[in-house]
Amino acid sequence: MTEAQPRVQTLPGARWSCGSCGHCCWSFDLGPVEPATFDALLAADPASFWPPASQQPWYEQREGPDGQRLAWLARHDGACIFLGTDKHCAIHAQLGEAAKPAFCREFPFHLVQERLGHTAVVRPTCAGLHHARIDGEPIEPQAQGLPDLPRAYPVTRFAPERVEILPGLGLDLDGWYSAEPAILRLLEAPDEDPRQTVAQLRDALARATGRSLPAPSDEHYQAAMAVVLALLATTLRSMAPPPSSDPRAALPGRAVAWFEAAMATQPAPLDAGAQAYLNEILRSQVFGKLFHRMGGLPRALGLFLVDVHMARAALASDDGSALGAAQLSAVLAHWWNMAGHRDVVQALKLAGPTLEDIFIDA
Repeated sequence: MTEAQPRVQTLPGARWSCGSCGHCCWSFDLGPVEPATFDALLAADPASFWPPASQQPWYEQREGPDGQRLAWLARHDGACIFLGTDKHCAIHAQLGEAAKPAFCREFPFHLVQERLGHTAVVRPTCAGLHHARIDGEPIEPQAQGLPDLPRAYPVTRFAPERVEILPGLGLDLDGWYSAEPAILRLLEAPDEDPRQTVAQLRDALARATGRSLPAPSDEHYQAAMAVVLALLATTLRSMAPPPSSDPRAALPGRAVAWFEAAMATQPAPLDAGAQAYLNEILRSQVFGKLFHRMGGLPRALGLFLVDVHMARAALASDDGSALGAAQLSAVLAHWWNMAGHRDVVQALKLAGPTLEDIFIDA
């Protein structure tokens, strides 16, 4: 008898557990709360069991992308109003996990509906991922209930007509699913620098498809990298800052400093733990279809190399010591949270061809 397939597929061996760092309760948008959960919270009267909710409104109404007015949780001293001093959630403690909004219960997982079911990966914006991927629990059993969560918006669906794997070369959906296992195997390179891993994947895809690519050029790679770093620094400098009451208010300025450092400094080397952390994120980008929002593998992996270069240069020390996963995560988790800002997204669309150049010349 064959073993039944899990309802939600996950990367083999992937692990995660919450370390109660509270980063997600500070650094993310606190909504939208789906209507059924919001109504249940109203009925539970949070002000009756949680003092901060009696001192100020515990939610605010906003208009979502589709024009529907929904509730977002309020902030108190910068964090979610329900975050306690012990870094635990008051809703969870008083009413149980099922009373929390779905966006809280789903994080840090990214769920995608695919042709044959669902897949889930851990989002790299989890600040504790660098150690949870080693010390955490297997994510497969944790992910099985994700499709049942109530939602304000539908689950992301992956069903493109074409998946670009090399610049100008795409596969239909059947072709992608045939190629995906081999691509994931090629990304199993925990002891390699991410640039080497991307280069090996690019070369293998070219051989497999009979595609002739120009010889990689480090000079071209560095020039394209400088263009994207400068574009992102310029974009960040021109962005309207969040309100000073938002804990993310200082982040654009910090990110400008990171990108400016990356334009003037050589990237630091990585230790083995940092390489393994980054390569697991690479595999998650493919398995979780996170690359698709960038328009395909070339642009997504080019951007990944930009982000890693930025963090390595921003963290470089005078003694040239190798960076660990915890140091990288301290920059990258914050940056990846911010990279979804509409101004950054628009800049990256403009940078698409240059990101492809980075991929080609890695």
